[in-house]
Amino acid sequence: MPASGAAYDRAAQFRAEWPAVGDCDLRDAILTRDLTLTRSAPGIPCLITDGVLIDPYTGNRVTYDRGVNDRAVQIDDVGSLYNGWTTGAHNGDQATREGFATDPLNLLAVDGLTNETKRHHDASEWIPANPAYQCTFATTQIQVKHKYGLWVTPSEVAALGVLLRAC
Repeated sequence: MPASGAAYDRAAQFRAEWPAVGDCDLRDAILTRDLTLTRSAPGIPCLITDGVLIDPYTGNRVTYDRGVNDRAVQIDDVGSLYNGWTTGAHNGDQATREGFATDPLNLLAVDGLTNETKRHHDASEWIPANPAYQCTFATTQIQVKHKYGLWVTPSEVAALGVLLRAC
């Protein structure tokens, strides 16, 4: 049975800011990994100023332009932090929760509006519309939950099973 989300506080329990990765932060590292046709700030190759995302969740093309449409591309926690909190992270220590929140395995550049609809839902409540990404989504959910000792609810087991049987 999932724990109550009443005590959930994303910034306090998982991460208040993106950690540094060299001269930039983890957000820019994920943008560098996931976007194409990127340009970076002069002299700071990891600071992405613009690029193109083929959103894995929808298959749509999304243009990112720092300072103009920053919210068009967001970094999603594939296994949401809220879901992680309610399925075991509340029992863990701060370092483990921060690891979960900053693990590149669990981070993905996605369409901002789609990310906002996904929010903190688990795999039984939300799956990507893009059928080509559903197997990867299910596999990532399982890998992340296993790595951080989080449990899978019966409804998640059923939903992930449906996705994996279609792979």
